[in-house]
Amino acid sequence: MKALGYAARSGTALRAIAALSHYGLVEETGSKDDRKFRLSEAAQDILHLAETDDRRRKALKAAALSPKIHASLWERYGPNLPDDGAITPYLIRDKGYNDAVVDSIIANYRATLEFAKLDKVEDSNPEGAVQSEERNRESENGVATDFQDSSGKTKQAAASAQELPILVGDNRIARIPFPMSEDDFDLLIGTLNLWKKKLLAAKPAEEPEEPARVQTRKSASTEDLL
Repeated sequence: MKALGYAARSGTALRAIAALSHYGLVEETGSKDDRKFRLSEAAQDILHLAETDDRRRKALKAAALSPKIHASLWERYGPNLPDDGAITPYLIRDKGYNDAVVDSIIANYRATLEFAKLDKVEDSNPEGAVQSEERNRESENGVATDFQDSSGKTKQAAASAQELPILVGDNRIARIPFPMSEDDFDLLIGTLNLWKKKLLAAKPAEEPEEPARVQTRKSASTEDLL
């Protein structure tokens, strides 16, 4: 504990150790009074290797995705995270988290991706860039036939039987799980309706219409009619 800067064995110190272990940065041996910790190989790579070293980048990614929820979010969204409002239903409905903690989970995950530099799409793969450009053109034409998984490999949406990318608005894709049962589909529609107020953009204030002008006309006289 003293090596970490803590004066004594306290709850704060134990939480720090637990967090380091959660990210795979320490290894534990022994138990009770003989319990000891040492830096993991990944932690030493992060601390001592140059930032340009591939081993350091791999160690950072492994540590960032070591927590199970981080791995699940990465597998689902990759580096392109949607708005918090789109992630929240997944954490509550699919992962069973309490709605009181999902904001901190999302914030922590975003900060972790930024620290590990996983929040940007790798641009060192020319083939992947060409495929991405082709997908953008398809999206502009209202067609989305494939998507890219977290490993960078392109898969046909129809063959994946996991998620269907659907064009929503201008060049924005929503990923819908499929195939699904009729009950799951009804649940999806109900969830969207529940979040409708937060998902919809605010309408611009309408200017008041000018009152219609009343046009009067003199009644035709008998001579006019003749």
